[in-house]
Amino acid sequence: MELPLPRGHPAVLSLPRGATTPRPVVVAAHGAGDRPDWYCQVWDRIVAQRAFVLCPRGYPIDARRSAGDAGYFYDGHPLLGREIARALSALQARYGDYVDVRRPLFVGYSQGANMGSLMLPSHPAKFAAAIFVEGGVGEFREWNVRAARRFWQRGARRVLMLCGRESCAGFARTTAHYMRLGGLEVRVVYARGAGHTYGGAVAKAAADNLSWLLAGDPRW
Repeated sequence: MELPLPRGHPAVLSLPRGATTPRPVVVAAHGAGDRPDWYCQVWDRIVAQRAFVLCPRGYPIDARRSAGDAGYFYDGHPLLGREIARALSALQARYGDYVDVRRPLFVGYSQGANMGSLMLPSHPAKFAAAIFVEGGVGEFREWNVRAARRFWQRGARRVLMLCGRESCAGFARTTAHYMRLGGLEVRVVYARGAGHTYGGAVAKAAADNLSWLLAGDPRW
């Protein structure tokens, strides 16, 4: 479903099934040219409808296309950070006591992961953990010990990096070293041959490693 925001395009939202107590939030940022509804569907299946899956939309690549046919992108990490903040506020206003917006989980793919890695260490939402899929793994020097330490100081404890390409996995292994020096626990998973995707073997790797990422969080 769509979640209207006070500014910008509406986010896409997937609801937890049968919630009677506050449920956690997954913030899922798609890739450039991708769609938030596609990415929300994938993560709704991975978390088995145990959480709100909130997917910021970004901006249409081609404004001439209809909303149902357009691909979207994020115009820089500061704007993504603000869009996430507005979406979390709108989510809490709409669902009140049924949603727990404290310490959400961030899951980003490609551009969403790249932009997310830059905004997470200082975002006011204080994310508990992050999954970077085929992006955000150091190809653009997104991480160093200082950035990892800032992320840890804001409450993050674990990071999962998922790759379907060998080049991504190589960067991820190097970046994991710096993240660990900053205090984070890190796991790198390479789905050999999967390619630049968040589906197939990469989605399975996300599901298989989710319990490790969320260990110790009683909301899950």
